Amino acid sequence: MKVKEALTWAIRQLDLDFIAKPKIDALLLLSHTLGKKKEWISAHPGESLSQEALKSFKDAVEKRRNGKPLHYILGCKEFMGLKFEVNESVLIPRFETEDLVGYLIERYARRAYTFADIGTGSGAIGVSLAYHLPLSHIYATDISEEALVVARKNAKNIGVDERIKFLKGDLLEPLKDVIDRIDVVIANLPYVKVEDYEELPLDVRREPEQALLSSERGIGVYKTLLLQMKTYGISTAYIECTPAEIGELTAFIFSLGFGHRVIKDSGGAERFMVIGVEI
Repeated sequence: MKVKEALTWAIRQLDLDFIAKPKIDALLLLSHTLGKKKEWISAHPGESLSQEALKSFKDAVEKRRNGKPLHYILGCKEFMGLKFEVNESVLIPRFETEDLVGYLIERYARRAYTFADIGTGSGAIGVSLAYHLPLSHIYATDISEEALVVARKNAKNIGVDERIKFLKGDLLEPLKDVIDRIDVVIANLPYVKVEDYEELPLDVRREPEQALLSSERGIGVYKTLLLQMKTYGISTAYIECTPAEIGELTAFIFSLGFGHRVIKDSGGAERFMVIGVEI
């Protein structure tokens, strides 16, 4: 089978299972299988696939048809121009989160700051900040040791491991001994309501449940974080959530004496909140 034929076959297979972007997925899976760039695939439609490559490609397409997230099959996801390893232990970084990281990079480039990336997962936020803000220092926490293994590897691969300290534990708890060093907290925590979980696409439900689900109408984890901020005297935080969660959180934020401001993403949706004093 030739490259063009393989792509056509894969697109049809993926389309049968209502994969949202069958053409893109087919191209990326073939590029991954052959170890070639997408441009090479497009420029060599008549190139023949070996039997081994064809089998590997068909296996990858079958995994995608069965709901395995594309980037788990590829083993990586690009974020802020950097290549992050991902597997079933971590949530796949979303492009919307790049808007928040880009905002932070622009705002905090002028001098050295210490950030705390809470619920770091793959390390996408903390590692990206360390890479793009070379004066910065990062603490990153996660409750999952498996996720921290992935995050540490990404920090090392990208060359910023000497400026990131990874700690296992619940939210701010691992930072008790260094809390006075933290200038800014960033958190992209679980905010999917339990009742909404089954409505998520199959491939999203293949990502770690503990990285998606939150109690109390989606704001339970953030309420715990806010209470810890109050206890430890943290005055500046940026969080990612949905417009519904922003509305739910507002009264609780005010009850703790924090101010807040909403930041829209590049698509115009209210997705991020600055809590406390923006330094």
